[in-house]
Amino acid sequence: MIDSNISGQLKEAANKSANDLVNSYVDNEDLILENITQIKGIKSEFYCDDLQKAIEVSKFLNIYSDFTSVFMLPNRNEEHLIHYYPPEDRRFIKRSISFPEKYLNGYIPQASDIIPAYTTYTDINTKKISNDLAPFIDSGRLMVRPIRSILLYNSPIVSQDAQLYYANSDTPNTDWKIKESNEKGSFTIDNGLDYQRAQVLYEITLPFINNISVIDLNEILNDEFDLLSNFRLTLKNLLNSIIESDLGDMNSIY
Repeated sequence: MIDSNISGQLKEAANKSANDLVNSYVDNEDLILENITQIKGIKSEFYCDDLQKAIEVSKFLNIYSDFTSVFMLPNRNEEHLIHYYPPEDRRFIKRSISFPEKYLNGYIPQASDIIPAYTTYTDINTKKISNDLAPFIDSGRLMVRPIRSILLYNSPIVSQDAQLYYANSDTPNTDWKIKESNEKGSFTIDNGLDYQRAQVLYEITLPFINNISVIDLNEILNDEFDLLSNFRLTLKNLLNSIIESDLGDMNSIY
């Protein structure tokens, strides 16, 4: 879980404005990444392009992961904000920016054509998602995060004057890597496995508590914290050990 002081600062900032949230997030980003790295259990990320999805998907993810990051992904129906810091701002950071080859096709942009930024919902929607998920945030099991973004100007590969790309969330703050794809409205659960070596062994149907409030579910998760946390960590370690032993006998794994 995340340090409650950081979670509290971010929630307080989100209730003021999206800009306050980004400023608070940037001020604490290195510490936030360090906190997330230290979580040994299962982590999930949800790229939320619709506020209506935020609660239900977040409830699901909080049952099956120890920590969830909710990223405020723009959609075509609502405004979104892009926050960037000019070089004279104290929060400005010089970064290495890496693009997948398919996005540039050999084109080398000028440094002045690349603007690192953060994308969020509007002030109203930033406040709403923070309040809707407040019990999870207060417990340190969820964080609403702005998306690392890159504005690329004057690229001959795209027809627009500027193209918006999103960067991975877990690289060092001085080294942003552009994502291969934008997971619009999707979520991922990170079990710590190398996806290139992962194999599907079987499929299971997961239970879910329908028509339960965030407050009630959060209380259940708090009551059963030790049981759930131990189960997730044990399962993760078991799967890691299986991968390291080249999967072994499938029946034994099952």
